[in-house]
Amino acid sequence: MMFHVKQVGSLRQPEINDISHLFDIDLKSFEVPWDIDVWRNVCENTEFNKLVVGDSPIGFIVWKQTKSTDIWRFAVKPDYRNKGIGTSLLKEVKVFAAKNNCHKIIIPVLENLCYTGIGCWLNKRGFKATGVIKGINEDSFNFELIC
Repeated sequence: MMFHVKQVGSLRQPEINDISHLFDIDLKSFEVPWDIDVWRNVCENTEFNKLVVGDSPIGFIVWKQTKSTDIWRFAVKPDYRNKGIGTSLLKEVKVFAAKNNCHKIIIPVLENLCYTGIGCWLNKRGFKATGVIKGINEDSFNFELIC
């Protein structure tokens, strides 16, 4: 699955040598990033579906197919945001879900991230907030897209 995303790179599967780039994007995007070992597990584990953008990754999406398509992690490097990269990654997940007869995509968003505009961004792409997940330290909002 390779295609060009607005002149910034092709979508591809991540490789082990991408881990430091993925960690860097994660560190710049989340208060609590996944550590290197988690990224290694995600890259090696076939239970996870994942895509990165670019030869030197500038964005990623990680999801798992269950009864729904559950997005576990999703980010684009700050300097590359607002260029359609995140939207392109989501479109690929929608295609994957449709091919696998899955009609619901779920993205949990930590409460503190909802105030950064991610909730509005997801709403513009058809996702709706459907409930609150109570957490130990912080609550999350589930955003769902029925497709």
